[in-house]
Amino acid sequence: FSSSFFLLNLGTQIHAEGKSLPFNKANRVTLNAPEETPEVDWKHYEYVIVGSGTAAQAALEVIRASDSNGNSLSLQQKRDEAYVLIVTENDRLPRPDIDEETILGHELRGVYDRWRRHITSHLNTMVDSRSDVVVVSDFSDVSLDVENKTITFMNSGTKVSYSKCLLAPPGRARSFYVLGSNAMEYSLNDHINNLYDANDFKILEASFAPLEEANNDATVTQRRKNFAVVGGGFLGTEVVAALSEINQKLPEEQRNNLTHIFFEPNALAEYFPPYLSTHITKKLGLQDVKTLSNSLVTGVKRSTSETSQYQFDIHNNFSNCPGGPVNDVRVQATLMRGDDRSKLDMNFDYIVLASTHIKPEVDLVQRSSLEIDATNGGIAVNGSLEAFDSVFVAGDAASFYSKSLGRRRVEVYDHAINSGLICGRNMSGQQKAPAIYNHLPAFVCSLPSLGITFECVGEINSKLKTVGVWLAKRDEETGKPVQGKTDFDRGLIYYLKDSAVVGVVCCNASECVEAARDIISQKNLIKDAAADQLRKKILLAPESWIYIKETHPFSSQEG
Repeated sequence: FSSSFFLLNLGTQIHAEGKSLPFNKANRVTLNAPEETPEVDWKHYEYVIVGSGTAAQAALEVIRASDSNGNSLSLQQKRDEAYVLIVTENDRLPRPDIDEETILGHELRGVYDRWRRHITSHLNTMVDSRSDVVVVSDFSDVSLDVENKTITFMNSGTKVSYSKCLLAPPGRARSFYVLGSNAMEYSLNDHINNLYDANDFKILEASFAPLEEANNDATVTQRRKNFAVVGGGFLGTEVVAALSEINQKLPEEQRNNLTHIFFEPNALAEYFPPYLSTHITKKLGLQDVKTLSNSLVTGVKRSTSETSQYQFDIHNNFSNCPGGPVNDVRVQATLMRGDDRSKLDMNFDYIVLASTHIKPEVDLVQRSSLEIDATNGGIAVNGSLEAFDSVFVAGDAASFYSKSLGRRRVEVYDHAINSGLICGRNMSGQQKAPAIYNHLPAFVCSLPSLGITFECVGEINSKLKTVGVWLAKRDEETGKPVQGKTDFDRGLIYYLKDSAVVGVVCCNASECVEAARDIISQKNLIKDAAADQLRKKILLAPESWIYIKETHPFSSQEG
């Protein structure tokens, strides 16, 4: 462990990034300074929880509720000792300068809740006044012995035994494309945002606010800023939509220039059929979002230019026109165009690297005998989310088997909550037989500025065959459905693999999510005339109001 590795009971003072947290310094324990260590019983804990994210929090709440009258804890409870050991990392410790509940406006708050909240530390709520929890920070040098049910802290040699262990380390946002945050210039830290945690969203919101500049005549003017959001997945597209919504509320002269950069042909093209991703990209363009598709950001560096080398015209095209609308640009992004492999440099005041996907934290497991799923990543577990005797895994670290979809790993809030709950039940022995994790996690992609909310269940992959069941467009004069046309404002998309429905997207149809889960779980074969069979699976409207749109595997159509 590093020198900042502490064991703390409730009431312990720790230091995170130079800031003191409100704990009692008298109970501090530093593992790699044994001569300063007060007497603490390290022999045994009923529960060891590795991680402090949403999955770990959910499991702990179940354990506390079920063990309040448990016989197995009677001795420790009579002695008023902690019976849960939480192992986390230094940068997951509570920060007094961040209040998750109040830091963000509603535009970005929802984005954070959907895509980053589940990997944010919740130690403030996990460590409560009952003093039933001990916390150790920084597990970079921890050895897990699953056969002997022990955890050894290698630097100090301290060994802890457990009855049940939960591995729920929250993952980290993946580095974007060929960009690695560790390799970027330090001077760019204030101009590049990876959206790792709540504080990053807070910084983005503050950075997007109008910039005031003082003139020589003592007057103040507002300056537009150039913002780029890199990433065409769910997180990147939601961030672009949220910033666009903020922009629309500002006076026109204060609105920032917003560019969306991604390697795919359209926003969300990896997940949605071509016609729908094209539709979304066009709607974002109507909100003054400039698009650079088929573009891979290969590098960023501090710009020495005072003007933008490229600017956009009203048709969303870019040209080699010097003297863009914003001066004093800070960051230069190098892009490689996917169509002709040409390169271009663009200057921005601020760049957001919005990677949707989470890299599971499995370093601790690699020092044990547990199996890592080479295909999906994460720790392989059985149906009860158990990786080995009394060792459970929850959250995005778990590679679990789904009866409907096979082995998979999921990185969303719904899965973090429900897998944590199941692990808590199984660890605390609420029932004789272990509970099986049969839940099909869902996630939401909300684009309120476009009037669209997608609720997704199962495998959402645009390379699969899809059948879209949409409400037909209405004639403005008669109000009657127009056959062969739709506004894509309400509908369902079924994703098929091996003649079975493996995923469903509900567009502005939240009432259909549970029915969508049932259809995936049933695994009914749909071999012929898929559209005819699926158009009535979930009734959206009368038959005459329905418009069907099909795509086939690897389809490139955009109509």
